[in-house]
Amino acid sequence: MFTPPGVLYYTYSRSGRIFQVWRSSVADPDCQHVLENMQFLVQLYIEGGQAIDLDDEEWSNKRWDVFFLYEWNQKEDSYLFVGYCTLYRYYYFHSLVSGQVRVRLSQFIILPSHQREGHGSKFYDSIVRHYLNSTEVREITVEDPSEEFGDLRDLQDMDRLQRDPEFRSVKLVDVAKKKFPFKEVRERAKMPERQFLRCLEMQLLQRLDRKDKRAHKMFRLIVKGRIYRQQVDVLAQLARLDRIDKLDETFHHVEDDYLRLLVSLKNKEPVDEENDIKGKRVEPPSPEQRPSKKARVFAIRRSGDDGEKED
Repeated sequence: MFTPPGVLYYTYSRSGRIFQVWRSSVADPDCQHVLENMQFLVQLYIEGGQAIDLDDEEWSNKRWDVFFLYEWNQKEDSYLFVGYCTLYRYYYFHSLVSGQVRVRLSQFIILPSHQREGHGSKFYDSIVRHYLNSTEVREITVEDPSEEFGDLRDLQDMDRLQRDPEFRSVKLVDVAKKKFPFKEVRERAKMPERQFLRCLEMQLLQRLDRKDKRAHKMFRLIVKGRIYRQQVDVLAQLARLDRIDKLDETFHHVEDDYLRLLVSLKNKEPVDEENDIKGKRVEPPSPEQRPSKKARVFAIRRSGDDGEKED
């Protein structure tokens, strides 16, 4: 009988069905064995995606964390594969900080048969929660996200940040005057600067009275300033008037995108805490207890999520 590799990290229920998140590492031979059967999904459903080199050196394999999502049939004690996510740990370079790492989410797949059921959100949140509780991890980044995964990430990051009192009550004037505790809030969230600024701007827009011309101008200048700093090399090559036009055009695109996401956030179903099953962590079985049977990969019909290069 097949048992997922690693440790049982998180369990939740959906429509009377039980789902489990298991955490493992590429350094675990049983995890490698499962990935050998799963990695063809990367070529099928992640544009430009590359499979992990399972024959890499041991020190490199230890840097790869893998989370598996399964539906668990309690009566039969069997597992149906739903999705998986891989993340890579790399050194966090900082003159004042040592011994910490960044984690980069590399691949994120939910099988089409289980999409549009909220599993992506639950899975992503459980993964982020694990690293938020780790004293070793400084930042959680994402590699080359698709638009769909980018939306999922924005919505779940916003939902989580809005539980932070300082973030939730942020004032436009404080951000404009740089009185908001940007660094402290961002470090608590373990978010890279680019993603945190997107969420901060969305929060400002959500609280903004767009009929107040003075306030809207202040918001516009904050967003344009951030866009300019991130694209200064490109914009510096344009003539002054062209640069102004390009910044204005980009701002309107960004604002429209924020408004779209805020509508989705408003209509987002509240988290049902009763669906979170507080199960104990399960220690991985010994090599003698682990079955050698290969994991099955179930039918796939449509493309899934993928997962920004951020430094």
